Amino acid sequence: MRHPCGYTTQGNTPMAEAMELNLSLNQPGSQPLETPIVPPLKAVIEDASPDIPKEYTVHEYYGDDQLGSDVLKQKYLAPWEQHPYQLWMRQATALASVEKTKTLREIWEKKFYNILENFKFVPGGRIMHGAGREDIITTLNNCYVVAVRDDSIKSIYDTIINEALTYKYGGGCGHDLSILRPAGQAINGTGGESCGPTGFMNLFSENTNTIAQHGRRGANMQTLRIDHPDIEKFVSIKTGDIDMVKYSNISVLLTHEFMEAVKNDTDFELRYEGEVYKTIKAKTLWNEIVSHAYTSAEPGLLFWDTMKDYHNAEYCSPLVSTNPCAEQPLPDGGCCNLGAVNLERFVDENGNFKIEQFKETVVIATRFLDNVVDYNMDRHALEDQKKNAENDRRVGLGILGLGDMMVRMGIKYDSEDALQTIDQIMQIFRDTAYETSSDLAAEKGRFPNFDWNGYSKSKFVKNLPKSLQKKIKQNGVRNCTLTTVAPTGSGAIVSR
Repeated sequence: MRHPCGYTTQGNTPMAEAMELNLSLNQPGSQPLETPIVPPLKAVIEDASPDIPKEYTVHEYYGDDQLGSDVLKQKYLAPWEQHPYQLWMRQATALASVEKTKTLREIWEKKFYNILENFKFVPGGRIMHGAGREDIITTLNNCYVVAVRDDSIKSIYDTIINEALTYKYGGGCGHDLSILRPAGQAINGTGGESCGPTGFMNLFSENTNTIAQHGRRGANMQTLRIDHPDIEKFVSIKTGDIDMVKYSNISVLLTHEFMEAVKNDTDFELRYEGEVYKTIKAKTLWNEIVSHAYTSAEPGLLFWDTMKDYHNAEYCSPLVSTNPCAEQPLPDGGCCNLGAVNLERFVDENGNFKIEQFKETVVIATRFLDNVVDYNMDRHALEDQKKNAENDRRVGLGILGLGDMMVRMGIKYDSEDALQTIDQIMQIFRDTAYETSSDLAAEKGRFPNFDWNGYSKSKFVKNLPKSLQKKIKQNGVRNCTLTTVAPTGSGAIVSR
């Protein structure tokens, strides 16, 4: 049987099972292309439409699952697409297009399709929406941070403009307000007083609401350090008024110092540029945060010092804030793409987890997301974002379907068995991703900011197996960070 995508399958065997996964990647004498070539996917898919297997139509694939069908069609299928396989093929072809030779492109197009088929691997929404689309200009990255770089009105409005441009391209943004002076501080040359960080929060929020791309409103995170003098105003800003900062998430950057003060029930200083503005009982401030979080579901808590301690690239790209959902702490101009391995797909009919297939999927998915970095290089809204993508090559490979996996394995979710199972799977997940990235560094080159002396200071790196650390020291690593567990609401709906 000739598959409409151009691959040959054997009888009624699904395409993924017929693909050869052990092809050699060594192609002597092959010449690299100067620029990636993306085929005219719309024409390819339209030409193939009459031969689409029945099992790949949206109706047959989703059956009575109207929600899954609707979300796929409304959020991810291109206007000319009617079938899940067209989505999988579009992504596979587009992301394989950045490989250097025709042979490599053919190999990896097949491998990428193999993990995309039946949603074994679910790329982030921006990738599903935009990869291979010639009719729109959109970033394939979900996550960005745009810094407020200094305590000035110009810097504040520069950030607003830069976030608006990022929203226009389909990205979500986070920023930190801790650099801004507290309310009541004198404004030089005007005789006025500063409104403080909280005075600008609605402005950022409405900016997020106003700018949309293809009907998709932007997303925003606003953060403030726990020791900023205006922290009490910040944590209470959403309480009692549902219209305040309505289109932003807010989170507090917690420090080791503060958490120790809470544990020890001691005083805590609120300060700005070295000057102490107020001393407060740490537990009092903690209880205020808890109360407002209970009342209005915010602020969130970010253990900021811990994030910095475990950040692999803190030596070259220090963290500033997080993306809107907070799974990606990022530097100024930082950006990250996302994708999730669907754990439920790796449980066999006897309730056993298929480790080798899982590892193989992680290997291929890591390369897929690394290719997204290259494919997306000219799709960022800002030059700083492009530079960070070039220098750090950050990717965010995660998981979904954990609960479904547990059900199929017959493991009670809150049991010790569940904890041990998850721990084992996630160690394999982490180590396989980093092994793959180190192999990619040997094949394609390290991320430009890589320096073992700085990289090895990360507590995350120190927790890797010694053999893997040795390999990374020798080869380097392709991506400064690799793993993340992002919320996968829509992705989980279309892949269930």
